[in-house]
Amino acid sequence: MTISEKLFEELCNNSKIHVEPISTMNKVRTADYRIWLDEIEAIAEVKQIEKGKYERDLLATAEDDNTPAIPSDIHIRIQKKFQKARKQLKNLSAGRLPTLFVLYDNTGGLSGMDNETFLQAMHGNEIVEIYSAKVGNRPKIVGAFHTFGNNRKVRENLNTSISCFCRLLIENNKPCLFVYHNEFAKNPLSKDATKRIAYKQFIRFKSEANEYRNWWLV
Repeated sequence: MTISEKLFEELCNNSKIHVEPISTMNKVRTADYRIWLDEIEAIAEVKQIEKGKYERDLLATAEDDNTPAIPSDIHIRIQKKFQKARKQLKNLSAGRLPTLFVLYDNTGGLSGMDNETFLQAMHGNEIVEIYSAKVGNRPKIVGAFHTFGNNRKVRENLNTSISCFCRLLIENNKPCLFVYHNEFAKNPLSKDATKRIAYKQFIRFKSEANEYRNWWLV
């Protein structure tokens, strides 16, 4: 059992949520748990981020003030985790049950995983479009528009089988869950259904213009 699985089971027990581990069936990889949220059966897959090259490089340069900042790749790593989890969730839910993708940062916070990196992993990188006009002989910036750029992994026809993306972390020496609701989910979970397991819940309103919109705490 991984540290993330232990923490998830502890969280469910603390929240008085019935949880059952799922056994592998005929060597087919399935999700980790069945849980019941106010009588709603849901499937959960729990994964964790381990220290990698980014964290090793970060530690190696921590005491060197002249070292340039190292760009984090955590949103890409989050994407890889939920892309892999999607198959396991589908094997068991068969598209009928709501599902939760749960991710724990096992790097001690070095990865930089937070609300913003989950947003970018799901909806794409932040792009700023600058609009200018010629004033006299010089161009002048007249406006800017923030959008989601490339590498979107959650939209109307992609990863709709995941109802909630969740960040498992420790607050006040206890495991807790930040829940990011997928507005494109085929089987969504309401904030009322997840309130017992969630420490904080976030939604994002759809935008026809693909405007960069941050999480809304609910």
